Amino acid sequence: MPSSYTYPRWLLFSGLVAVSGVILCLHASYYLPFFSDDALISLRYTERLLDGKGLTWTDGKAVEGYSNFLWVLLTALPGLLGINLVTGARVLTFVCMIGTVAALYRRYPLDTPGNTQPLLFGASALLLSGPIAVWAIGGMEQGLVACCLSLSLSALLPYVDPDGHARRSVVAAGIPLALLTLTRPDGALFTALACASIVFANRLDRAAWKDAFRLAAIPAAAYLCLLAFRLLYYGEWVPNTALVKVTPSREHIAGGLHYIGAGLWAARPVSLIAFGAGLLMLCDRAFRGRALLLLVMAAGWAGYIAFVGGDIFPAWRHHVPLIVVMAYLFALVGEYMAQPGRANRGRWVPCLLLIASITVYGYAQFSDPRTQDARSEMWEWDGKVTGLVLRRGFGDTQPLLAVDAAGCVPFWSRLPCIDMLGLNDHHIARHRHENVGWGDIGHEFGDGAYVMARKPDLVLFNRPDEQPWALWKSGAEMQDMPEFFDQYAAVIFEGDDPHVHRSLIWVRRQSVRVGIRESNEQIIVPPYLLTNTGTTVTHLDANNRFVTDTSQRQSKSIALDLPPGTWRLRVDTPGDVAATARRPGEDSLLADDMLPLTFKLTGDAMTRIELTLRPAKRERIQIGNIVLTNQKISTEDGYR
Repeated sequence: MPSSYTYPRWLLFSGLVAVSGVILCLHASYYLPFFSDDALISLRYTERLLDGKGLTWTDGKAVEGYSNFLWVLLTALPGLLGINLVTGARVLTFVCMIGTVAALYRRYPLDTPGNTQPLLFGASALLLSGPIAVWAIGGMEQGLVACCLSLSLSALLPYVDPDGHARRSVVAAGIPLALLTLTRPDGALFTALACASIVFANRLDRAAWKDAFRLAAIPAAAYLCLLAFRLLYYGEWVPNTALVKVTPSREHIAGGLHYIGAGLWAARPVSLIAFGAGLLMLCDRAFRGRALLLLVMAAGWAGYIAFVGGDIFPAWRHHVPLIVVMAYLFALVGEYMAQPGRANRGRWVPCLLLIASITVYGYAQFSDPRTQDARSEMWEWDGKVTGLVLRRGFGDTQPLLAVDAAGCVPFWSRLPCIDMLGLNDHHIARHRHENVGWGDIGHEFGDGAYVMARKPDLVLFNRPDEQPWALWKSGAEMQDMPEFFDQYAAVIFEGDDPHVHRSLIWVRRQSVRVGIRESNEQIIVPPYLLTNTGTTVTHLDANNRFVTDTSQRQSKSIALDLPPGTWRLRVDTPGDVAATARRPGEDSLLADDMLPLTFKLTGDAMTRIELTLRPAKRERIQIGNIVLTNQKISTEDGYR
């Protein structure tokens, strides 16, 4: 084979992308099965869209509780093909992250002399980044944001290069910037920053202004189209999420500045080298325009993140755009060091710098506590267990569920819901109180009286676990009301798909959907409202009916107010059950026998009766619905 033979550019490019895909796949798999709860909020919108219910989170007034319009639409594509939405979102965001690296390779083709070092520098900064790996599988829009930003930078950098100045690059950059604007409302910031960079890099000349307007045209049109849709569909100027999450204050700005600093320190030393060298390259005419573009992008985004107070998610979610810019700056450092004069004086220097910095950088990614939080965050999958239990047990009655965590349980339960934190609730997002700006971002809003007035059938505070006490405003206000504990009973729902997990949910006692159902002749009590020495645990039987286990050592009881008449008690259970009926506080029993049990109440007023159930023979049985029938009324009405 001739020594001058070179591989086709497309083959080199494909090979690099394939290798990068393998590396990122291995890195991202380290953080499995992480999947963000907010990603499941978006997927609930996607699922309802596919079901013909529109871009809504629940029934009632349509609310824009997502901040990733284009991502919600894209994740619908796998659903149209019959692919599981969670799997589809993972695949899409992973492909987008690979596209982020591929755009860098397009900027530095391997068959061009001098591109090896910048390509290795930039690709290493991306592929070894913990946040890039985590959000390649996290299900949210970060992969799409990174890809669009990388594509726009790849197109813009040749324009601000004094040796390039290709006007078509500006137009080409407008398309990914438009997609970025559709992906996130704050994505429009990158268009403004790019335009400012172009104008200042070219010293405010008239041609630069024209190019800036040309660049902004497509993203501006995309933004106006999205705004028109929002006004027509939701009747609002901004998404609901902006009202709940953007609450600037001195406390939040201080937290945001710490978030930016800590995130950059977590990406050391690549962040220090990239941004430090970028400042130095402002003094070099050959690199000034490109360094200015990247530094303005980074500074503008960092300022915005500090203004909104940072973020609460693991793995530095809002640092993903900064990491993309940092990777291009790091590649620019490699390009700077690969210049013929510098390389000849010391070829070993850039190699040692790359090896040392990337080694420390990789170690920092795997040792950063906030990135490692993604490995331990499993509660979304606990929410799947709870959601599936609620869907199978209550799918026919469709009770109203009030939640703090608006992703996992609502997504998998498919029940109508109230978002007690306000992201997906029109009223709560506009119920601003005096302490907004001093709490956790996205967790400051709430209105307990409003939630109580809507009479939710089920209430799940905090995360899907066994914690009974509310942490956030709506729940805390509800539990400060005496009527809450009169109206709701704490029940532990246990499921085993895909693993065993228990969640404590408050059940409305007098709900026709999940509570005690009363008619003239019959009262039906669900088994999970029976009490004992602890909180009742309920689970589904083979027929997806709720049952509770009881034993001779741990009987179950309930107190009811019954009108006069002859009452017959039975239980939906395959086992032999014994029961007693008594008036609370009295030693004498009204009845004590095997079911069905009959007892008589005299007088004209309602009588408080305590019913206790226990296994008659076996050590442990399952109890289903408790049914009380008024024999007198049912006989008069023709029932037996």
